[in-house]
Amino acid sequence: MKAGVADYEQGKFEAAILAWLPLAEAGHTGAQFNIGVMYSRGEGVAVDHGEAVRWYRAAADGGFLPAMFTLGLVYQSGRGMPPDMAQAVRWFRWAAEAGSPDGQFSLGALYHQGDGVPRDMAEAVRWYRRAAEQGQPSAQNNLSVRYARGEGVARDLVQAYLWTSLAAAAALGGPVSDAASRNLDLYAAEMSARDLALAEKLVRDWRAKPETPKGTGRAAVAGPSGGNLVATAQALLQQLGYDPGTPDGKAGAKTRQAVAKFQGRVGMRPDGKITPALVERLQADASGVKAVR
Repeated sequence: MKAGVADYEQGKFEAAILAWLPLAEAGHTGAQFNIGVMYSRGEGVAVDHGEAVRWYRAAADGGFLPAMFTLGLVYQSGRGMPPDMAQAVRWFRWAAEAGSPDGQFSLGALYHQGDGVPRDMAEAVRWYRRAAEQGQPSAQNNLSVRYARGEGVARDLVQAYLWTSLAAAAALGGPVSDAASRNLDLYAAEMSARDLALAEKLVRDWRAKPETPKGTGRAAVAGPSGGNLVATAQALLQQLGYDPGTPDGKAGAKTRQAVAKFQGRVGMRPDGKITPALVERLQADASGVKAVR
């Protein structure tokens, strides 16, 4: 695996595939995922989205969360093939049930929008909540709006204030942070002094509750899990045609360069930093799933 990484980082893509292929054929999920990435980008091989999906599927079947989530994005966006929402729902669900906060948010958004599944706000709230409790800012923002409107859950401005406060802090700028900050003032204006004090205490006392990823299979180069922000950003950058380097869950020079290039294109400050706000914007561009205001 290390030999393949070394070859890949030197641009020796054919050698990297030769190093990883025996591992992939033997069931190493990280090698399978990496080969899928190379087919999707045409590195050392001709671009072949069908072959990329075959290797992503092998890694996902082995329990590798980034592959599950990536398959959901591929089927939803129809990259290199017609969109298939039934498959997108399937893979987002598997990623979500295994503990991926991004998979949970994406599945919740599908139930919210009635895209590929019947519209079900209670089910959307359930998945938003799981992702929000892990600290996913888009899910926190969407959950806050559901509490404010009483959609899929009883109206509760204390809970709405809690989740929009957390979303504004976690998103660190960008569309989700802006929407959450605006909502914060709207909710506060409707609340009694007692409820506002209670909500602010809940914000101070809140701690994220990461789920232990289930069935993540054998790790890739550096073992990115479903909750790894860098690994998620790398997978999304790949889907958008950028080159973040080896998909290893580490923010190396190539990953930072790819991030800065994307940031410059969409009007963000091109600092190359991977934040929840960046991942939210990558998700929006890659899959069309946006936080609901």
